[in-house]
Amino acid sequence: MYQFAGDSLLAGFQRLEDESDSENAVRATACAGRIRDELSRFSSITEMGVSFGIQSRLGLGFGSYCQYLLGNFRYYYRPVIAGHAMRQAIAAEHLADTGEIVVATRDLLPADSVRPLKSWLEFARVERTPEVPRAYEFDFQLPALSSEKRFFRRLGRFLDRELFKKFTAGHEEFMGGHREITCLLIRLDGLQYEEQVREDLENLNRFYELVLEESKRFGALIVQADLTDKGTALFALFGAPMARENKEILSVRMALRLQRAVRETPGFDFIQLLRMGITTGPAYCGDLGAPFRKGYTVLGDDVNTATRLMGIGEQNAIYCDAATCEKLVGVFQTRKIEGIQLKGLSRPIDLHQIDVSQDHRPRETPPAVYDAMVGREIEFETLKESFKKALQGETSVVALAGGMGIGKSRLVFALREELRFYNAVYMRGDCYSYERYTPLHAWREILSSLMGIREGMAHAESLQKIETALE
Repeated sequence: MYQFAGDSLLAGFQRLEDESDSENAVRATACAGRIRDELSRFSSITEMGVSFGIQSRLGLGFGSYCQYLLGNFRYYYRPVIAGHAMRQAIAAEHLADTGEIVVATRDLLPADSVRPLKSWLEFARVERTPEVPRAYEFDFQLPALSSEKRFFRRLGRFLDRELFKKFTAGHEEFMGGHREITCLLIRLDGLQYEEQVREDLENLNRFYELVLEESKRFGALIVQADLTDKGTALFALFGAPMARENKEILSVRMALRLQRAVRETPGFDFIQLLRMGITTGPAYCGDLGAPFRKGYTVLGDDVNTATRLMGIGEQNAIYCDAATCEKLVGVFQTRKIEGIQLKGLSRPIDLHQIDVSQDHRPRETPPAVYDAMVGREIEFETLKESFKKALQGETSVVALAGGMGIGKSRLVFALREELRFYNAVYMRGDCYSYERYTPLHAWREILSSLMGIREGMAHAESLQKIETALE
C-alpha cells in the first residue's frame, strides 16, 4: 500500500519470483473484488438520523512501474511509484461506474471474467472476479520485528522526526482526533512520469528536498506526495501533530519561499507551473489503518477545498480561503476574488490571492485589534512601568507567557498603542520553534529592519548598509 489519500487508495502488486504475469493480474483483480464486496456493506448507513453511503470505483493497470524513495538521509524517505501501469490504473478508475472494476487490459485475465468497454476497447469491465489459482501466505512476523531496536531505527528513516517521536513514545496526539489545522497543497506541472520516468522522479526529488527543508524551517508536516491524476501534488500540514499558534502566517511564508526558490534557483526549469492552495479549519488528524499498517492521515472539508484551490488558473499563484486570510490582515498583501464556484461545493465562495512577489517575512504592522482589553490591568501596568524605567536608563526584559488565545498579542498591541504618546521606536522580532538553534534569530530581524537590509540583498550592499548604520 503506497498511498491513502482520504478518498483513494494506491496499491502495487509486485510480481513474485514464481508468479506469471497472468497469475499476478488475477491476484490483483481478486483483491479488488474483495475490497469492492467489503465496501458494499457500507453502501447505505444511517447515523444520528443522517443517511450516507460509501461508493467505490476500482481501476487496475498492468505492466511496469518505477519505485522511488523521495527525500534524503538528512530528513526521511517516502516511497512512491510512478509509470505506465499506474497511469493505466488511474485511467481505468475514471472509466468505472459506482461499484465497478475496470482493467486496462483483458489479455491477462480469463476471457469469461471481463467484457470490453464499448467506447474504450483497450479497457474492460470485470464481470466476474476470477479465482486465485493458489493460496498466498505472507507472514510479516510483526511482533518479533517490533521488539527489535534495529527495527525502530530503520522505521525512523521513513517518518517525519516529530511524528516518529510521538509514535514511538505512544503519545496520544498520534491517535485520532479533531483539531483546527492549516493545510498547504502544492501542485507542480511539468512531470509526466512516462518515457523518462526515472529522470522525472529525480527532478521531483530535488523539489521535494526543498519542500522538506522549508517544512522543517516553518514547522510543517509533509503528509502526502500524490503522483496521480492531480498532477504532482504535495500536502503540507500546520497545526498537527504539534499545535502552531501562527500556522496561517507560517504556511504563507513557506509558500512564498517555495515560489521564490523556483523562480530564482537554477535546476527547477522543469517546473512549468507552480500553484498552491491554503485553507484553515477543523479536520480529523491521526492514525488510520489496520493494526499492522497505519499511517498519519488528515481528513476534512477544508483539505478538499485546498485541493481545488491549487488547481486554479494558468499561472504561478497562491490562493487561500477567508478563514486563512483573516489572520493575514496587515501582514501580507492579498486580493479578494468574489463568487468563485469550485468543484464539489454547492455554492460559490470568496477567495483571496496572495501576491507571490512579496517578501516572505511578515510586515511589522501587527494585525489590527479593536476589541476592548478586559482583565489585564495588572499585567498592562507592569509593562508600562518597565517602559518608564527604560526612559530613565534602566533596561529590563519582560517575559510574557501563556496558553494559546489567552490574550498575549492583545496585551502587546495595547502597549504599542501606549508608546505612541512617547514618540518611541517600536521594533519587533519574531521567535519560531524551528529557529530555536539559530543564535540571536529574533535580533537579526530587528537589526536588519533598522539597517534596511532585505532578504536576498547582495553581500556587498548589505555590508554597505551596516557600515552606514554604524557611522
